[in-house]
Amino acid sequence: MTPQALFHIHLFVTLFLTGLIWFVQLVHYPLFKAIPFEEFQAYEQKHIKRTTALTFPLMLVELGTGLGLYLLEGNTIFPPNSLQLNLASIACLWGSTFLLQVPLHRKMEREPRPNHIDLLIKSNWFRTMLWSCRSMFLFILLPLSA
Repeated sequence: MTPQALFHIHLFVTLFLTGLIWFVQLVHYPLFKAIPFEEFQAYEQKHIKRTTALTFPLMLVELGTGLGLYLLEGNTIFPPNSLQLNLASIACLWGSTFLLQVPLHRKMEREPRPNHIDLLIKSNWFRTMLWSCRSMFLFILLPLSA
């Protein structure tokens, strides 16, 4: 696979995840507050299963293509360290996801509390902004991939 094709796959997946995180941040997570308390645990279990089935493979593709681009960095036309920065931002997303959001979802699955939902919404702004910045950064690199 050429670096250009790899970059385009990487860009596409990142843009998809950026759109998805905005939907989650502005629509999905705030609607958690509308779920009746007695139904929340069952809902959260389904949410975790379905969301993981969608997001985890896409995040793996984003990580894999980002790593592939980084490993090809010396053979590409991208500015020095740009692909290292790209990979570092992916690492930050994975860190936030698995150190903050996933544990919060697990807490809400065991014992739902309104403050857990509030904390989830607040902490998720980091991922929303980071994915948005990543998309803009990759758009800046896009002309170099032609």
